[in-house]
Amino acid sequence: MQFKELLLPDFITEYSDSTVLRALRLYADLHADTQPDDIESLDESLDNFTGQRTFIALDADSRVQAVGNYALRPDVDYAWLEGLVVSRQQRGAGIGRYMINNLVNVAIDDEREAIQLRSTASAQIFYEGLGFDYVGIPTVNPLMRLDISR
Repeated sequence: MQFKELLLPDFITEYSDSTVLRALRLYADLHADTQPDDIESLDESLDNFTGQRTFIALDADSRVQAVGNYALRPDVDYAWLEGLVVSRQQRGAGIGRYMINNLVNVAIDDEREAIQLRSTASAQIFYEGLGFDYVGIPTVNPLMRLDISR
């Protein structure tokens, strides 16, 4: 498995259009309003990534198996994680944990003390298992935080 930052336009020239679209389709799994069906919708769909860094996990055949968005704000001590999704065929295979572990390393390099995210109801147990704690009272889509300061 490879962990890479999705950089445009370098990513498009390094990988096929279908690989880029697969990353967007994985993202669309979480966001039903983003349904890229063909290459013409690529630019419009990438607007979701503006102001963020997007990371992907590629298998040995360079197929995207996970995608997640990572963002920083200068006024807080944490990195923000959004839209982490693993392909349906690979869920339960450790790729989500792989992505989080790599994103923790990115956040450490960015001198952050924590990663925060808003979890979906179905992902709460996953994030709890990785050490994320609830910020405030748990709700349907709770705010969660993983302290990474060393």
